[in-house]
Amino acid sequence: MQPTLLTDCTNEMRVVREEIFGPVLVAVPFEDEADAVRIANDSPYGLGAGVFTSDADRIARMVRAIDSGTVYINTYNQVYPQSPFPGWKQSGTGVERGMHGLMENLRYKNVIQDISGEPIGWF
Repeated sequence: MQPTLLTDCTNEMRVVREEIFGPVLVAVPFEDEADAVRIANDSPYGLGAGVFTSDADRIARMVRAIDSGTVYINTYNQVYPQSPFPGWKQSGTGVERGMHGLMENLRYKNVIQDISGEPIGWF
């Protein structure tokens, strides 16, 4: 399939509501920053989001406000093996990559033993 850009989409469209893995980009117009956040968060998924702006204050607000495991700033889909890649909501199955991804594959056991030999007393 050739790379495809779908314009003038709305959040009610299936192509917007479902995760599409392929060379497809949907463009949903928005009125202002708050509307963009509302549209971005109006989804059962939260794997990745992108914000393109030169306004540092806007970047900070958008990163805090968008419900996504990864928020790309002025780029998209950059991959670094040392960086965790978490999925939020119905996206992903935990954390991939980085130390956090490694920790997902570990199983912990906590063992506490009284070695004093004294009876505990409240039994």
